Amino acid sequence: MAEVTKNARAVWQQLEQPTTRIELADGLSLTLRQVQFTLDKLRDAGFVDMVGAGRRPAYQRRLE
Repeated sequence: MAEVTKNARAVWQQLEQPTTRIELADGLSLTLRQVQFTLDKLRDAGFVDMVGAGRRPAYQRRLE
């Protein structure tokens, strides 16, 4: 997972329950851009799912 991005492991560890990008950025002291980039890479790699829709979707670990 470290190969996905340098922040991938830290973000993934925070996703035990649905979490928004803002919550991740605040909790990890990352910018929203860093969080979004990491989430996009984790989704592409199959580690994370987006739950909900709208302006503030949440993300969680893939349950499979």
